[in-house]
Amino acid sequence: GGGAVGQATLIRFYVGHVILLPLAGALLMAVHFWRIRKDGGEAGPPPPSRRELEAREANGRQTVDVAR
Repeated sequence: GGGAVGQATLIRFYVGHVILLPLAGALLMAVHFWRIRKDGGEAGPPPPSRRELEAREANGRQTVDVAR
């Protein structure tokens, strides 16, 4: 140890920030994209059935009729 920061310390710190951190970020992004593809892309609710769509349309018509 010691009270002064030497050249070797600065070089190690620089290498850690310029090489190791971007590599870690790239690795995390690669794993993230791999998981997205493996899981089938964006997760969302299944599309509504025909019966649900007809019920929504009927409710919309009733709302408009009541508002008139």
